[in-house]
Amino acid sequence: MNQDSAGKIYPRSPRYVLQMKDKKILRYAPHPRGNRAFFTEIINLSETGMAFTVPFLDSPHKNEIIMVEFTPPGASSIACYAQVKRIQKFSIIESDFFQKNCKLVAVEFTNLPDVQREMIRNSLETQFKKIQRNFRLQQWKLKLLWNLKFNRKKIVYIFAAGLGIFLSAYGAYSLLY
Repeated sequence: MNQDSAGKIYPRSPRYVLQMKDKKILRYAPHPRGNRAFFTEIINLSETGMAFTVPFLDSPHKNEIIMVEFTPPGASSIACYAQVKRIQKFSIIESDFFQKNCKLVAVEFTNLPDVQREMIRNSLETQFKKIQRNFRLQQWKLKLLWNLKFNRKKIVYIFAAGLGIFLSAYGAYSLLY
């Protein structure tokens, strides 16, 4: 990678992809033009912005300021302004026979008050910790199953040895009393 291409890398906040249990509804409206609000679905959320899908005709323009209202996972509703940073074609597979074509809009929050930024940060931190905990638990379960499957003889031997020690200690204990 040369120096010219290195300038194109931007530091980004970690993205949280909203799950089925999360509230995905986003309400947005173009700020200076009109008062019509649109409802859509959030794809991912970070401390600095979000991405959501829109039908082709309802897409805001790049660099446009829009008003957004959404609910971060496990937090209360937030309303703020955001600037459209990126628009691209996007497909959502809704079933085996239907694919919905739309646009993916990525926005960056502008002039977000510290209280709201902290609310988003805490919400995402909680979600990331849950994901890490679930991943560790899943890895532990897989390791245990693997050990049970491939080390069965060793486990039986260890259990038998432990049982023998317990019984000998119990036997010696019962002889004393």
